[in-house]
Amino acid sequence: MNINKSKLKYKIDIIILNWKRPDNLIKKIIPHLLKSDFINKIYISHGRIDTFFKSKWKRVICLKHFKENESYGLFLRYYTAVKYAKTKFIFFQDDDILVPDETFYQLIKYQLQKKNAIHGIFGRYIDSETLYNIQKVYSEVPIVLTRILICNKKLMNIVLKEKSKIDLYVKKKSKPYWNGEDIFLNIISMHYNQNINYAYPLKYADIKDKENLGISDQKSHLKYRVELCKKLLKMYKIPNYKKIKIKLLYKFYTLYYTKFN
Repeated sequence: MNINKSKLKYKIDIIILNWKRPDNLIKKIIPHLLKSDFINKIYISHGRIDTFFKSKWKRVICLKHFKENESYGLFLRYYTAVKYAKTKFIFFQDDDILVPDETFYQLIKYQLQKKNAIHGIFGRYIDSETLYNIQKVYSEVPIVLTRILICNKKLMNIVLKEKSKIDLYVKKKSKPYWNGEDIFLNIISMHYNQNINYAYPLKYADIKDKENLGISDQKSHLKYRVELCKKLLKMYKIPNYKKIKIKLLYKFYTLYYTKFN
């Protein structure tokens, strides 16, 4: 895809949590992001002292959040966005993925069209039986994963205020602390903004890491997320989730999933 960048002169701040993959950030993700015309600043929230590294790039701010990690866990994404980010829209991504300029362009364009919604690549479905469903979905979706996600910064202020309402439950049940922060973000958005969210089959590339498995590889991961989703839907009175029309990709997802070099 040829991008006409002159039609979209917009820059965003990016938030990334560093926990156990500093090499991914130093060698691959940061150099890749700094080539983009759409990046303002990159904020790296370091939750562990043993994987911390100093920034050698002007647009990369490395934050020592060792103490804050105890209070926020994965919620550090939102804490960092509220306290440090300057742009109107905030982009979140994980430490095991590369995002091409084409995808930044599309997501920013969609965000400007629907400014109060959440936009991303990895959509999740809520159904009447299992509630939280791990099947990959796109189009109008109730849940967009923070693996790749863009949203309005105003939403960050709301989720920080709402955190205390569910914090005790999450602290007791989640592993790591505040696993499910993406479910919380999306349901808060639907509740306060009265809109659905969006996922698109856009390009990205996984960074393979056999030694450091992701949170989703844990056995209790899905069970906890189903329970959390059910609790939040009831708590924030999201009544029409069963009526949301979802386009499921199923095995045809590979037609849309395109790696880039």
